[in-house]
Amino acid sequence: SGYTYSIGATTPGLTFNASTGVLSGPPSSGGSFTITARDSAGFTGAQNYTLAVNSTLTLSPSTLGAIQTGTAYSQTFTAAGGSGAFTYTFSGIPVPGLNFNAGVLSGSPTTAGSYQFSIAARDSLGGSVANNYTLTVGNPPITLGPGALPAGIVNGAYSQVFTASGGNGGPYTYSLTGAIP
Repeated sequence: SGYTYSIGATTPGLTFNASTGVLSGPPSSGGSFTITARDSAGFTGAQNYTLAVNSTLTLSPSTLGAIQTGTAYSQTFTAAGGSGAFTYTFSGIPVPGLNFNAGVLSGSPTTAGSYQFSIAARDSLGGSVANNYTLTVGNPPITLGPGALPAGIVNGAYSQVFTASGGNGGPYTYSLTGAIP
């Protein structure tokens, strides 16, 4: 082509071929530099460049713990690496009672089940990362009251009402294990 090229300095990890004008290699960081082209008559042209190098994008958390229906929940998804601000998207099975907005999944789940979805983050240069998640929503444990029985009197009348709460909200059935005095 009759041109030779020169560069002021390269960014770490890159090499520059002066005869072909090819800048190549795996950059470890970005930087600014000037490339100059010279023809056989000695005329030159120069151009300043800035090379942005995106680091590997990551999205956290990597997994989600189990939650319960009727309990307030909030999980923030955070992208790192890349360049600039991030935008987040949700795709998959919506979790009833939860909403996704600006990288936060929050609300109070209403229906037990196992929900699979994906969260993706995109940086300002178009780099993206996505993680697949499974969120298990269970019913709260069933609690039985009272916590202790009041004392009885020998050969006296005794009555105690038992109440249950939690689980899927009832109706509840009761059973007795052991001997009644």
